[in-house]
Amino acid sequence: MKGTLDALLNRSVPSARHQLYKSYCESRGIPALACSDLRIATGVFHRDANDVVTHKNALLGIMRKPNGEIMTVHRIYLDENGHGIKGKNRKMMLPPPAQKGEVNGCAIRLSPTKNGPRGNILALTEGIETGLAVMAGSKLPVWACYSSALLESVIIPDEVEKVIIFADNDYKRGQGLTSAEVLATRLRAAGKCVRILVPIEPNGLENITKKGVDWLDVYNHSLAEFKHQVRECLKLDL
Repeated sequence: MKGTLDALLNRSVPSARHQLYKSYCESRGIPALACSDLRIATGVFHRDANDVVTHKNALLGIMRKPNGEIMTVHRIYLDENGHGIKGKNRKMMLPPPAQKGEVNGCAIRLSPTKNGPRGNILALTEGIETGLAVMAGSKLPVWACYSSALLESVIIPDEVEKVIIFADNDYKRGQGLTSAEVLATRLRAAGKCVRILVPIEPNGLENITKKGVDWLDVYNHSLAEFKHQVRECLKLDL
């Protein structure tokens, strides 16, 4: 599987200024921020729920190990216009070349960690799109962890002092908050300052699925509402 991963990355191109990336971000209501670990590839293998094999465009999110080495990629499949495809297998992680469990601890590094006036801070999200919304709305460095399970296991650099977890607010099971609390407990035991931010459904938000609300939903509702909710949680001037 390593050969497949290397071949896919070698023929991919940076997402910055690529029209497919711009179109996808526009369709999700987020700015097409430059992220070195987001890349675009065409002709990417895809198998749908009916076992039909085709080749499609894809936005690739590079998942890195704690030491910075590449483990695998997360594929968001796109149509010819740059919109996300429909169907069960519209987003898929390429099976890692090592044992599947070794993906624990990995993350998609949307931006590098950095020192600021408030110390070395890192924000964490589940999805790439939510991560881009958080970057745009808060100006914080963000790592996206792919799923609630991998959010629990992510390993952050030693130099990071403060961690802000932008949790998903899942209405039925509350898995997003549960995973955030598991991670927060582990990081606090390691001496980190951790805050969990849970989004509140804004008035007038058309949440069609009613499965929950995430920070991308809040950002899409309005940037002002996003900043208000984050400011209330953190008491920061964004």
